[in-house]
Amino acid sequence: MTTTNTTMTDRYIAAALKGVRAEQRQDVAAELRGSIADAVDARMAQGDAPEAAELAVLVELGDPIRLAAEYS
Repeated sequence: MTTTNTTMTDRYIAAALKGVRAEQRQDVAAELRGSIADAVDARMAQGDAPEAAELAVLVELGDPIRLAAEYS
């Protein structure tokens, strides 16, 4: 059975993890998910809609493959 990525964050993290060693993936995914959630919450507290906040945060993070290289 395959897992469907349902949010922009899920797809972003999946793309980033492709460039991360297997033994690091769980930790990197948890760190990314937490950082993204915190940033989205901060934007929503400033009045952004949830979807707009999520998109803005992911755009600010940039290319997920480059981000993954920083973790490697």
